[in-house]
Amino acid sequence: PKATSIHRPDVHRDTSSADSRPAAATQSPRKPGFSRLTNSLGAIAVVALVFIALPLIGIAWRTPWSSFVDQLSSPAARAALRLSFATSVVSAICTIALGTPLAWVVGRHEFPGRRLLRAIITVPVVLPPVVSGVALLAVFGRNNGIVGKLLFDTFGTQLTFSPIGVIVSQTFVALDRKSTRLNSSHLVISYA
Repeated sequence: PKATSIHRPDVHRDTSSADSRPAAATQSPRKPGFSRLTNSLGAIAVVALVFIALPLIGIAWRTPWSSFVDQLSSPAARAALRLSFATSVVSAICTIALGTPLAWVVGRHEFPGRRLLRAIITVPVVLPPVVSGVALLAVFGRNNGIVGKLLFDTFGTQLTFSPIGVIVSQTFVALDRKSTRLNSSHLVISYA
């Protein structure tokens, strides 16, 4: 359709300036100050900030700062830091390698069961950490896990209480967040 210009005599236009928008459009519709809703949400945000900050303050308060460097440089602390760093890097790689294709397929293609798959992907987001741990033990536990018993009986591999088990649990927790964030923010790659 062709764009047409409608002349409205009731709207004054200032043609002397570079801005030729109607005078009503240049005025801000907001009143100065904060609204009641903004003040209420701000108060709730302060409560949330305190809720997050207090445990951090508690940790800082209880830390023995006089021996902190000595404890951090102990062999046990260095081993724990190395293990945490290594498992985090590997689980981040696994999350990217598995989560990106999952988000791309679910976000870009229509197929039967897509809604069910999205629901399954979001379940770990709402599960409490204890329930996630129990679910992982039900699958990867050495004695009665569906996959864990088979792995242990066949290969002698135990996932529980091992770095591989840490990687599996970190990937389980992060994978759903990766795929749902990619879907919700429309960062899924689109090929034309």
